Amino acid sequence: MPDSNFTPRSELPQQRSFLLGLFVVLQLVFLVVHNFFNYLQELRDDMRSNSRAALRHFAPDWPEKKGHVWNFMEGGTFLTNRWSQATLQLEQWSLFAPGVGTDCYFPALLLSDEAPPDAPVEPEETAARFRVRGKVVLSDNEPRDMDRYFRWGNFRLRKFENALFPYLRPRDEETPREIVERYRDKIKEFTKENADMLGGYVRYRLKQSREAQPRQVILLLRQYLLTGPNGGYFVEGPFTLPFARWQPEAGNALEYFDPVTHRFEPLPK
Repeated sequence: MPDSNFTPRSELPQQRSFLLGLFVVLQLVFLVVHNFFNYLQELRDDMRSNSRAALRHFAPDWPEKKGHVWNFMEGGTFLTNRWSQATLQLEQWSLFAPGVGTDCYFPALLLSDEAPPDAPVEPEETAARFRVRGKVVLSDNEPRDMDRYFRWGNFRLRKFENALFPYLRPRDEETPREIVERYRDKIKEFTKENADMLGGYVRYRLKQSREAQPRQVILLLRQYLLTGPNGGYFVEGPFTLPFARWQPEAGNALEYFDPVTHRFEPLPK
């Protein structure tokens, strides 16, 4: 005779425990994969030649962003990026020592009616710094006076503008020629990979400025250098580097700036 006091054990707590355990495991995988893969991909840009040569023995095409290893890492970071955005776990470590940044970038537009292919830019004596001619439309986030300013609002725009440029900083052991050659490669690669984002921002800012449409719209990188407490005035700059150009009469295609030749070049297909 069945025991009338017997209560069937519910499977619901077991299912909840299984789901909780699965979430914990996936979260641990996310933290390791996301941070480790992102670190390696960012490190690729600044690898020395001997490190690249050693790496080619294990992943021959990885330094050129090709091959099975790179594709696997790209797929992993794509999935973990989406998870971090969905769960508000943005794994960004740039605020923590000892890797605190000493540079601050602001985008700006240079509007010019000079006839292409000539560009209204002239090199300065210091490598990768340029003088420009024409009307400059500054970002809403760039302080007009570095001695007195207070940021309020524009948070979403500021976060977006932080993603418009790669990190460009001279290395201590580099010659001026090596600096501009490395900058050229990074500008070319970044513009090719983010052409839609950069082009959309340029067209949006031009429309927002309500300026008449010029023959050339040049995206400028305006760089400020933080000198620290022992450097006299706390900031130097702005230093200007042309980055990309849009010619409204030629369609929506962007050109990248070559700081070696001081000219704008079409993006490779």
